[in-house]
Amino acid sequence: MSLLTDMIAALLKGLVAFILFFSSLFLPSVDQIYFHTAILSGGDQSIRVWYADSDETRRHGLSSVKLKNLPVDGMLFRFDESEVQHFWMNKMKFDLDVLWIEGHEIVKIDLDIPAPAFGEEPAKMTSSPYEVNRVLELPAGGVEKWGFDIGDSIEYWFPESIDE
Repeated sequence: MSLLTDMIAALLKGLVAFILFFSSLFLPSVDQIYFHTAILSGGDQSIRVWYADSDETRRHGLSSVKLKNLPVDGMLFRFDESEVQHFWMNKMKFDLDVLWIEGHEIVKIDLDIPAPAFGEEPAKMTSSPYEVNRVLELPAGGVEKWGFDIGDSIEYWFPESIDE
């Protein structure tokens, strides 16, 4: 019986190692996704954010990131063209404030968008009726904490020397 138990334990260990190895190939970690940081100034102060400017980083966003593990103040999504943007709270672990920005001006703010509970349909958001080329996600309460308001001007600084 001991030999059978040892064989099953070895098989399970091998299976777990196999799953962990292959899942790491297909599921990028936060460190693999987020390699850009920007500084935004507006409202009452400057904040440090990750920014997403590729399809992959925009698709992933802050999904699956726990608030206590967030090393920045939020995430800025950059788009090449201004258009009505659509977002959803897929796999979010914390509630958000969302600022819809055209150029350098905040044109719309959505507050306290709830993260979905297990099995719940994620909330959907849109910049409609505004066309925007930037979207800023902050943990809920961030708009009040940093003093952002509709009509405020936002300045960006991208250390990687991206033209703005």
